[in-house]
Amino acid sequence: MSKIHINGGSMMMVSNTKPGYDLVRKVMVKVIISRIRNINLVESSFLADFYIVTKWEEPKLNGISINDVLNLDDFWNPKLQMENIIGEITETRERSFDLDARGNAIITDKCHIIGTISHNFQLRQFPFDKQDITLSFTSKHPIGRFEFIQSDVSFIQNPDEQSPDWKIAKYLELRTGSVYDEIHQVNRDSLKITLKILRKPDYYILNYFLVMFLICIGIPLTWMMDVLRLHHVRMSLSFSITFSALGFKFIIAETLPKIPYMTYIDIYILIALISNLSVATWHGATYLIIDDEAKKTADNYAMWIALGAFTVYHIIYYGIMAICYIRHKRELEESEKKHQRRVVRDPQRMIGPSMPVMEDKVTQNPLFNSRPSREFLVPSHR
Repeated sequence: MSKIHINGGSMMMVSNTKPGYDLVRKVMVKVIISRIRNINLVESSFLADFYIVTKWEEPKLNGISINDVLNLDDFWNPKLQMENIIGEITETRERSFDLDARGNAIITDKCHIIGTISHNFQLRQFPFDKQDITLSFTSKHPIGRFEFIQSDVSFIQNPDEQSPDWKIAKYLELRTGSVYDEIHQVNRDSLKITLKILRKPDYYILNYFLVMFLICIGIPLTWMMDVLRLHHVRMSLSFSITFSALGFKFIIAETLPKIPYMTYIDIYILIALISNLSVATWHGATYLIIDDEAKKTADNYAMWIALGAFTVYHIIYYGIMAICYIRHKRELEESEKKHQRRVVRDPQRMIGPSMPVMEDKVTQNPLFNSRPSREFLVPSHR
């Protein structure tokens, strides 16, 4: 039986032959994402256009001429199916095989998939959040029939041009594991392809935080009204500003999915609403102070306390947000550097004694210009 251990994002394989099977195959995997579009937080989905290339040895074809094989669909394949797809999927499959220098046959399956993918976005740190969006595959084979091996570095093409709202890491992480099939009561191999993306917060800073800050800055300015003659104007302005902030909160809520926790922007608006309501309450409480001098003194202390709290809160809040964003940005950059070091150190691997990694020109052209002698194109729509 085959056991796959995940350690720090890398894959380690320990294999032995399962009784009843002649071969535990090594399936080499490479993924290239052409496009990531329509990242929709409300519907928890995104559109993906990508290629997944798998290769494996087929002993039954060893030494056989390419021209003698009519249909590769009759031979073994990993039987991968996508799990987190929504609605229809467009899938075009190109299957071919070639012989290495020793006469061993290697089947290559190049699958082009376009579809809407479901993803559970973690928005607690919105709009300074980092997402690990995932493409999930499972095999229809019971676990132990084969092992996934990353044959080459997987990546996304032109990451800087994919989305104006997100900073996207170029390289992908491939993780293997297993899932339990409740219907057939069997464990199956799984493959998860992870893409790291970091939200660009500029839009939200200008259109959310700045607008909310300008609304809330009106609260300290209410102290410009004379406490003895215009305290009723103070209360009117305070409640008007509070209700304006509350209305803006509902506008922001429409752009986010209904989630059972508060995001960073929710916390900011909630504290702003509480502080605004507290100031309005204080202006109302000045009615209860009869002595004019005592009223002016108490009101002066309240003003400085409110200004101090307003300033300290914003410094702390925006400091935390800046630290959060810088940390996520560094994580993304470290991930990029790690994969770049791997490209330099290990551009091509040998998988087993007789299975060399065959170089694809897919990195130059996503339509796979380099094709072996015999091609089998099997388009399917489901």
